[in-house]
Amino acid sequence: MKLQTLAVAALALGTGFAIGSWTAGKGARPRATGGLRQGGYRFIHPLLDILDTPEFVDLRPEKQINAEVRRMLRLGLATDIAVYFRDLNNGPWYSIAAEKRFAPASLLKVPILIAVLKQAEGDAGLLQKKLEYLPAGVEEDQTVAAKTPMRLGRWYTVEEFLRAMIWHSDNKAAFALLTHLDPTVLNRTYTELQISVPDPKNPDWISTREMATFFRVLYNASYLDKTSSEKALELLTRTQFQNGLAAGVPSGTTIAHKFGERRFKDRDDVELHDCGIVYYPGNPYILCVMSKGSNLGRLAKAIGNISGSVYREVDRQFQKRRKSGAN
Repeated sequence: MKLQTLAVAALALGTGFAIGSWTAGKGARPRATGGLRQGGYRFIHPLLDILDTPEFVDLRPEKQINAEVRRMLRLGLATDIAVYFRDLNNGPWYSIAAEKRFAPASLLKVPILIAVLKQAEGDAGLLQKKLEYLPAGVEEDQTVAAKTPMRLGRWYTVEEFLRAMIWHSDNKAAFALLTHLDPTVLNRTYTELQISVPDPKNPDWISTREMATFFRVLYNASYLDKTSSEKALELLTRTQFQNGLAAGVPSGTTIAHKFGERRFKDRDDVELHDCGIVYYPGNPYILCVMSKGSNLGRLAKAIGNISGSVYREVDRQFQKRRKSGAN
């Protein structure tokens, strides 16, 4: 089966996920990896050279987020939660329920975005090529309604399709892009980043860490070139979803992110995920939260609460470093 078909199937599939216990991921405090970086960009920070930095030994952030995850589960806001965090300044990370895998749903639009921009690097006219907006081969259940939605039968540029797919999570736009995308480019996006290819027989196939990889390579400009990486993250900062990660950070905080949700026709189980880069001033970080439960509103609240806890811990550490540096 073509990878486009697999991706479309993964966008459409709904499936259950077994309730499991939360655990801190093994290797949650590896040796951190920092690097020399090139500035001059708004959303990316190209990595020029790798340097070793001290190990991440402060256990408080992980303990705090573990406690918040436990609280969300205890309150019944979710039955399953997985979290991945990475400090983008010097690389330390931690994860909770690292072994958990979920159905990514619309999170798959991020690798589609990356693959289209990768193909455009070798085809200068691709983004201005026009495609017809047709009924999708997947269910259309948009959470984020566009103010000026695309109209069936009209022709739009590939770049306009990318905007609709990312800003409003438009499944028809994703389907159109998949139909015209070179399948080898999308396949390489997964394989070169060492992420499993979507499997229709096993829809719960992606982890928070794997999903975070897409955002990490965009931030580092280590897969796409700098211009394409910047474009991708600029698009992702305009995602029109304010009920997940965005709900936990101060108003006006820039976030480059994508959400995904999965409803089920024959049961009450739902999944909601939100992954991206939070541009805390002077200390950006990746946060990916995946969740399962019985109500999307409660899951969104759980993700927002976890996002808020992470933001406060990042702020605490950043302010502590500033005070130490001033002394």
